[in-house]
Amino acid sequence: MSGLRKSEVLRGYRAFSPVFRRGSRHDGRLLRAVVSVVPSGAPSVVVGFSVPARTFGAVRRNRLKRLMREAFAAERGPLLLAAAERAAAMKVVLVFKGSDTPEVRRLRCADLRGELASLVSGMARARGPRR
Repeated sequence: MSGLRKSEVLRGYRAFSPVFRRGSRHDGRLLRAVVSVVPSGAPSVVVGFSVPARTFGAVRRNRLKRLMREAFAAERGPLLLAAAERAAAMKVVLVFKGSDTPEVRRLRCADLRGELASLVSGMARARGPRR
């Protein structure tokens, strides 16, 4: 399984803000995906990860982001195909919605992959330019 390259990850407020302003939202039980689709000569998918600091301490936030990265890297195939078909760049921000419960503390990558698989199918159909 391959991970994400540094160029495939959104970082910082300036990268996240346009996605939150213009993107469409797709909600799951634990995750919210915000997707912005823009025309591009070079189709691509870049992703950012957000876990609220008010709810989780640094150690748990970092673990959740790592699990989200791993799950997204495994489930991003349909998004890459959708971006190529539309000749578009897709920017995705995954936001963890859960609270600090025992269930979340025991969360595994497979749990997030299951939820992310259903979100990815909705994101692949997200509004945006078509050929």
